[in-house]
Amino acid sequence: KNYTSWFQYGRSQGIQMMINKKIIVDPIVNPNGKVICSIADKNTLVYSGIFITGENLEEVQQILSCNDFLKYASIHGKDMQGGFKSLTTKVIKNYIK
Repeated sequence: KNYTSWFQYGRSQGIQMMINKKIIVDPIVNPNGKVICSIADKNTLVYSGIFITGENLEEVQQILSCNDFLKYASIHGKDMQGGFKSLTTKVIKNYIK
């Protein structure tokens, strides 16, 4: 693509969704801890990681913070060193369905 500066975004999803209230999800999960997620306002730009927009964000945050989701993430997340798991949007979507 023809960018005029080296620092311009190659992908614009994060910028396009900035105007929405969202849940920011830490994609690295410690199976002995919990899934870290928080609700951010429309002025927060997420430039890396996972974020969820839409309705009922408080309900989604409760679901992602529950022990059942942590167990699910421990099984379905991608293995990393030290027993950590990596979450993807696909793993989250399959659980919330």
